[in-house]
Amino acid sequence: MVSFARFLKNLARHAYNVARWLAYEFLPMSVRNTLSSRLADLCRLLGFVTIVSLMIFETGALARSAMPDVWYVWVLDVTLAILVGNIVKECAIWVSARIANSLGANFHRKGVMLNGKSFSEVIRSDGTWRRCEFSERETVCEWTDRFGAITRSVTGPRRGFRKAWGRATVR
Repeated sequence: MVSFARFLKNLARHAYNVARWLAYEFLPMSVRNTLSSRLADLCRLLGFVTIVSLMIFETGALARSAMPDVWYVWVLDVTLAILVGNIVKECAIWVSARIANSLGANFHRKGVMLNGKSFSEVIRSDGTWRRCEFSERETVCEWTDRFGAITRSVTGPRRGFRKAWGRATVR
């Protein structure tokens, strides 16, 4: 009985992570008004439009076919649309980063991975980059220097901050 409850808890956690990933990665939700955030929103919108248009095209073809009631075909349809949409979004982000860098601006991007970790990514105009992944247990950061050397740093959990008399202190 305990293992079934654990299975349901893990299933709910994974369903939440997938829904959160879809929302963060495909809906333009940036509140900042910078060049990189607007370009990232445009890329996310392009990926979302790709997913929706593929699903409309594929479900229309499935509705006219002889097997519209086979559930695994519909699951494969949705999976294929999400995969292609993600490829389109990532290619558009690569192009947008190059556009921002050619204008002399750094390209900032934040998001969520499928496992629930949030990440932050910066592609600088001088050719260097930094990517950090944040989880409850650890923070993993990777970056390059101007000579191309890649450095990786793994630290412990992030601590919460609270305001005390106008300055931030660690709890």
